[in-house]
Formats: sequence, structure tokens, C-alpha cells
Amino acid sequence: MLTVVSGRIIVVDDDPDWAYVIKRLLTRSGNEVLAVETGSAALEAMEEEDYDIIIIDVLLSGASGIDLIPLIRAAHPQTAIYVISGDSSSYSAARALQLGAERCIDKSIEPAALQEMVESTIERRCLTKSLHAERARFEQLIGNAPIGVFAIDLSTGRFTYANTFLLDLTGFSSDEVIGHLPTDFVTPEDKERLRERLRTRMEGSTLPSGEKATYRFIKRDGTTIELQVETHLVDVGEEQFIEGTARDVTAESRLSRLQEIVIGLGRSILSSRDIDEILQSVLDTITEHSGFQRAALSLYDLSVPDPQKGDVYKMLSSGLSEEQMARLGAGGVMTSAERELAFDEQFLLGDAYYIPHDRTPWRPSLGLEGSVRIDGWDPDDFLFIPLRGASGIIGHISVDDPVDRLVPTAETLKPVVALANLAALAVERTYRYMQLDKQRKRLHGLAQFSRELGGARDIQEMCQLAARRMRRDMHYEFLGIWIREEDELVLSGFASEGEYAQEDVLYAGLRMPVSGSGFARWALDNQQEIVVPDVSIEKRYLRWSNLTRSEIDVPILARKEALGVISVEASRVDAFGSQDKEIIGALASQLSVAITNLRARTFLFQIRDLAHMLVGAASIEELVKSTLTFISEQFSVQRSAILLREGDELILRGLHNPSGKGDVTVGDRFAVGEGIVGWVMDHGTHALVNDVTTDQRYVDGLDGTRSELAVPVMIGDSVLGVLNIESPQVGFFDE
Repeated sequence: MLTVVSGRIIVVDDDPDWAYVIKRLLTRSGNEVLAVETGSAALEAMEEEDYDIIIIDVLLSGASGIDLIPLIRAAHPQTAIYVISGDSSSYSAARALQLGAERCIDKSIEPAALQEMVESTIERRCLTKSLHAERARFEQLIGNAPIGVFAIDLSTGRFTYANTFLLDLTGFSSDEVIGHLPTDFVTPEDKERLRERLRTRMEGSTLPSGEKATYRFIKRDGTTIELQVETHLVDVGEEQFIEGTARDVTAESRLSRLQEIVIGLGRSILSSRDIDEILQSVLDTITEHSGFQRAALSLYDLSVPDPQKGDVYKMLSSGLSEEQMARLGAGGVMTSAERELAFDEQFLLGDAYYIPHDRTPWRPSLGLEGSVRIDGWDPDDFLFIPLRGASGIIGHISVDDPVDRLVPTAETLKPVVALANLAALAVERTYRYMQLDKQRKRLHGLAQFSRELGGARDIQEMCQLAARRMRRDMHYEFLGIWIREEDELVLSGFASEGEYAQEDVLYAGLRMPVSGSGFARWALDNQQEIVVPDVSIEKRYLRWSNLTRSEIDVPILARKEALGVISVEASRVDAFGSQDKEIIGALASQLSVAITNLRARTFLFQIRDLAHMLVGAASIEELVKSTLTFISEQFSVQRSAILLREGDELILRGLHNPSGKGDVTVGDRFAVGEGIVGWVMDHGTHALVNDVTTDQRYVDGLDGTRSELAVPVMIGDSVLGVLNIESPQVGFFDE
């Protein structure tokens, strides 16, 4: 089964009914769908927003949908094109495929098949975007790598690429290097040796791939440095070139260690999908190669928007015994407030933070005492290397006990800082992959869960099933599902765990007014989700538990109204992110469909009961009254009427108008053909008017009417009268 994904889709069809069906079908799958009637409108929309798929009808008013394909392919090559025609095997379909359409389908396609096609296309596009992003990040990593990287054209022997590090190292600009021979930059003594080795490499002779050689390069300022060069012959199809790396071995500093780490360890940690493995390999490398005997790492909670303000959820070490780790844990981890003090500019040492023992801004019990004391370094000094990721500092490494008895400097710490940043990159990427995988599995589980909802006997059972499922799969501490019943919200399902399970405040069936304070009411009233990172600073918060620190509320939306709201609370600040919104939103959509279907089934049974009641009606007045009462209760309409024909007139036999406003009363007579009801009587077909102020047939009757639905009452081909329903809301009725 395909993973549930969501995308942006544009539908181009001048048939609004069919476009509405497609929009509604694909929107239920979580997609954002825009329907337009013309090709020009579609092109304008695509200039403003990026769309994954465009679905085009072959036959558009005054134009051919096929004519749009070349325009879209030229301007938006990444957008998949679906062409809809009456016959997917026709000439038009074949022509569409030749021009670049991805699929040609006919309008009789099964909804499930269309959904599967769309999900497959969007999932493929998401993967493509991810691959492009990863490639860009890799190229950026190489461009900024702490080692010189270059490429040489095999036919000319001239530079075609030099990364930033190599340019900074030699002092030249890119324009001063690209297009020049490598021999232009070496000392006269090394020119012939370099020229000969390049010639051998270009001829593909016996020179071993990857063999290292050292040359003296003349920097732009005239000074000389020694670079250890390693080259490879790259053969990609018809393209051949030499790629290589250049390492500064002049000072044999810590920077040379960084080169080995990037080449050796870098590949393994960037390809790993195990966060513990990544971090442990970094710590072991630090204690083995960077000049420190002990290293401890704290990784912050990556699920919050700003991990630096989150809790420490993982600690690892290298060079510490089990007893030392136990003592370190007993002393307590650094709080977010202490981390803020530690990562202050006054303690900066390059990109690390050095805090002398006599300036520590926290409690004495924090950390372990060291064993090395040298001039400028005390055993109780602190040295932190932050793990800097895309979302800020996501953790830190504390190093101790310099092995070579040298005081750490910004220069000697560069390899460790670079390794920490590389680890942060790998950890963040792995965490994203893990979260995406979890999200796919959760959404897949929700898709299967929809079948369980369909089997529920009533709304309360449905909501209770949903609450328990979310607690089990998402481990939410508290989740409540409130369903609207007229002017009240009813707690129809809830589930809790941990300390919330000990609370005895809420219970199934609890009712509260729709109006009032609280985020659940706000979400219901505004028909949009709300995430509250910290309820303690919000005046709108309606407190029922002292445990709650953050909250998310997502409305359960039907087409015209909010059916209820899902409220989830947590005992920690900033507990909810984009994935929670997606998961809870998907549950809300499923509940909306399930509740609507359940109510529809109930409505059909009520229709059956109404039919039985109408058959037994003793008079027309009783029949009319029963019908109007049923309509007002089931459809929440404020105004309805039944008019029956007598000769050339329509007589108002029944009226439901609680407000009493208007000049219409039972017994009033109207000419056939007069007003919307007269038109329906005359033509024998229904009339749906979204805005009566724009319809010339409308005749004033009940005050405040904005939309109207009139349906003929018929036996066979004979029209007996008209059932008329009115609403003060524009566009209240649909087909």
C-alpha cells in the first residue's frame, strides 16, 4: 500500500461539477487542490505557487487542453501532467503523451485508482526533491570542506574547479585559478615533475589511482606552502576528468587530522542511520586522535523547535569508566538555563567555549573533576564543543584531560569542532529520516484505522476508539474529542496516560457551552488548528489540570460546519510540532468522514420513519406539518414552506419560520410562474439559488433570505406543489 502523502494539485476543467468531484476526492487524501476553468488561469496560478500535479481536461471551452502541455513543460518541468479525456486510447491521448504528459485517463476512472496514481506521483516527486536537496547539501559540504578539492579537464590539463578551502589556502580567486594549468602555481623545481605525473595520469598509464605526491605551491602573496596532492581519473560515460584533493602539510597541525577524519570517519557517519553509532564513533575518534583523553556528549531533545531549550535525552561518553559515568549522571545534566550561561560570547574560544574553573556560572557539583593540571589548564576547567545543526545547537561535547600537555587553542580545536558539526549534520539527517519513517507508518496505521471507525455503532464509540488508538500509537498524555451538539460541546471520547491518568476531573459525556474561553472553543469557532507552546503565558487557557504545559487543538471540519474538536495536552513545554498537526489533522479528517457517514445512515433510517408516518397522516395539514418539522430538525434550516397547486395558483399550506419576520402567512396565494417557487411549479424541476439578490426570479417574502432551494412535489409527471427552503447564509445549499 502506498504511503499517505500530500501535495499541491491544480485541476483545469470548465465543468465545475466534475472539477468539484475531483477536488473533493483528492482533498480527502490530504492534498491541497485548486480548481480553475481556463488554461490561462492555471498558468497564472502556477507562476505564483509550485504544484506537483496538473490535471487537464482535453476539451476546454474555446481551447484544447493539449495546447497547455508544451507551455507547462517549458515553464514547470517538474510538474506532472495528467490529461483527462473521454477515451484514454484516443488520438488526443497519444498526442498528449508525445508532448510530455505523464498519464492519460478517462473520466470513468475509479476514484481509488486516481488516488493511487496521484499518491504515487507525489511520493515520487517528494523523493526526487529529497535527493536533489541531499545532493545540494553534499556539494555544499564538498565546496566548504576543510580540504582542498579540485578538478582538471582531461583534454586541456587545466583547472575546471577549485573549492573554497583551496582558494582560501592559496589566496587566489576562482577566476585566477579556473582555466589555468596546475604547473602555473608550483615552484620551478616542481614544474616538470608535476607536468610528467599529470601527463601520465591523463594517458591512463601505470600511475596508481590515489597515489599521493607533495608539491610546493606559490601562494598569491608570494609565500610557499606544501600541498599533498591525491588524484583520481574519473570516467563517467563519455566524460573524463581528473579529480583530486590537496592537503596543507606545511605545519602538520591539527588541521591535517581533520582531513583524515572527514575522509575516513565522515563517510561512515554520514551514511549511518543509527544516532548512537554516529555519536559514539565521534567520541571515540576524539579520545583516540584529537588530543583529549575523555569526552562526554549530551544530545538535546530534537523534537522541539529549539533543541537548546529542550531537555537532554541522551548521554554518551568515551574514556570514562562506568563508575565515572554514574557519578556524572548523579551530578545532574546541564539545564537549559545553565547551557545558555555556558554558551555566552565571553567564553568563546574559536567555535568552542572555554570556561575557567574560577568563572563557572553554576553549581559546584556539575561535572567531573579532571586529572591534568598544566600551566593555563585546571582540572576543573570546562571546555564545550557545541553540535551546531540547521536548527541551532542540538547538543554539546565536553572534553577533558589534554593528552599532549598542551593548552587547547582555537587552532588545535578546529578538528574537533569540525567533527562535532559533521556529527550534528549526520544526527539531524538521521533524525529526519527516522521521523519521516515513523510518520509514514503512523499515517499508514491511520488509513487502516478508518475501517475500524466505519464499524462503530455510534459517535461516542467512534470517538473513544480514536482516542485510545492515538494514545497507543502516539503516546499522547491526554487526548479528548469534543463533539458539538447544538449549543454544547460533549466530551465523546478521551484517553490519558502517566500522571494524567490519575486525574479525576473529566468524564465521557461531560458537556460545556460552545461559547466561552479555551483553545478548544477557539479552534471550533475559527475552524482552524491552534498550537500553544506554553499555556502558562496564555490568558485564553481554560485550566482543568495543573499538569498541562502545552496544547494543540484541531477542529473536526465538515463541508459547512465544525463537527467538533480534538484537544491534545502535554506536561512539557513546546511538545507539539508539524508532525503532530499532520497526524491529528488526519484523524480529524477521518472522524469527519466517519461521523458524516454515520449521520447519513441515521438520516436514511429517519427518512424511512418519516415515510411511514406520512403514509399514516390523517390530513394534508398533518402531512405538511410533519414534513416541515422533520426538515427543520435534520437540516438545521430556519425557514421552510410547502405550497400546493389549486388551479393557476399556489397556496401556502405550511410554513416553518421561528423568527416570525416577513409578510408571508399560511393561506397566501401566488400565481404559477411568480417568483422562484412559481418558476419551479411551471417548469417541474428544482431551483438552487446561491444568492437570491442576483436572481431576477426572486420575489421578496421572508426577511433576510440570501439563498433558496425549491423542489417540485410530484407524482409521476404531475407537479402537485413545491417544497421551498430558505437560508440567511449565501451558498448554504448544494446539489
